Amino acid sequence: MNLKNIISWEDAQDLMHKLLQEKIPLHAHLVFPNGTQFVLSGLLDSATDGRLCISAASPPSSGAGYFLVPLKDRYCQFAYSELREMSKEVQEQVSPEIGKSVLGIKFEDGEYLALIFDP
Repeated sequence: MNLKNIISWEDAQDLMHKLLQEKIPLHAHLVFPNGTQFVLSGLLDSATDGRLCISAASPPSSGAGYFLVPLKDRYCQFAYSELREMSKEVQEQVSPEIGKSVLGIKFEDGEYLALIFDP
């Protein structure tokens, strides 16, 4: 995460609200501290009950893939940046059509979620 681009919780909420309301296609890249990575193209389906739901189709119950990221009771930092500022590894996994903007969420335990989209 590019620490010079840290944004407030309120700004992150506004951005997530936009992603939800406008159903903006995104590419989600979740990286765990042990190196495990999970990638899914889809939508931010919900941001309620202290968690985010990213799904390949809406609603997630349609049988398409999805994953949940808990936010409640977890310390995290939010950042907003351009894809070109991300690691080459992330850039190589994302086609330019998916997006150029990144909402990054870095958790205290080292987990990192990048939501890549066109605003």
